[in-house]
Amino acid sequence: MVENTYSLNAIHYTVQEEINKIERDIQELKRLNQDYKAPTNKAEKYLEKLLIEKYDYINQIGMQLKVFQIQFQDTQKLVNKFNQEGHKICVQNYRHPDIIVSSVVLAEFRK
Repeated sequence: MVENTYSLNAIHYTVQEEINKIERDIQELKRLNQDYKAPTNKAEKYLEKLLIEKYDYINQIGMQLKVFQIQFQDTQKLVNKFNQEGHKICVQNYRHPDIIVSSVVLAEFRK
């Protein structure tokens, strides 16, 4: 999970850099259009469309990072609970008779 978070952060950074470059290119096209009256409308529209796609992608990455963060917090809570209550969790979380019996035997053995 930590590796996925690092990967997503790296992708997030890369996409943010691409967004910054696209924004600079759009500004440059607007400047060229003003200075030289060059027909840059098609290029601007293409870059703006690309910019929207990149923003959508970066938002998806942000959502995935939030999901990983929530999952990590939930896992941390479960680990802390297991460290505190130990064998009780084994018996409470499983309902199949064979598992309950083996969990109870394991819990008794640990005592």
